[in-house]
Amino acid sequence: MATKKAMKILATMKASAANKTQQDMETVALGYGFDVWEGKNHTTYQHPKYHELIGQWPRHGDILPDYVKELLKKIGKLEEMEGKKENG
Repeated sequence: MATKKAMKILATMKASAANKTQQDMETVALGYGFDVWEGKNHTTYQHPKYHELIGQWPRHGDILPDYVKELLKKIGKLEEMEGKKENG
């Protein structure tokens, strides 16, 4: 189950993938149970139970909408795998 803060930010991401911050991305990833670590140029996230759910976003500069959309897809897949996807 995700944290309330992560679910709130996720809702804003679904409404618009623009203007998201490093902190938004990290809060959502951690809130949905992903492990998050920083490399030299990217932040990487991976789910500890479903290793195929892995992605990155750049550590420097703006978060492009494509990175937000990638995270949204990973969370959608996680919800499918967990059997918790809500209808609607």
